[in-house]
Amino acid sequence: NMVLSEAADMKNYIEGVIDTPATTLMEHLIQWQKRDDRPHLKKLGDTPVLICAGERDVITPIEMQKELAKRIPKCTFVKVPQGSHNAHLDMPAFVNHKIKQFLRSQV
Repeated sequence: NMVLSEAADMKNYIEGVIDTPATTLMEHLIQWQKRDDRPHLKKLGDTPVLICAGERDVITPIEMQKELAKRIPKCTFVKVPQGSHNAHLDMPAFVNHKIKQFLRSQV
């Protein structure tokens, strides 16, 4: 989210993408589309999991993340308002607060 993220964070992110060879990016996208990790979620057992889902994530849409959360027995799902795929860059204080809450709840 270019409106919410810090300019320096956006710059670092974009430079990282630009510095990645196109063939690597394309192979990553192809493999990512083929991958289905849903069968592996049961292996988490009773491990607590936090999903912070960007409300406006176009890479991993929030509905997909909600589906994953339902399949994980001890999952806490947090919607990050206005968040993109990089919700931690868009709203770092909000995401950090939710992470702290989650970790405290596990003690």
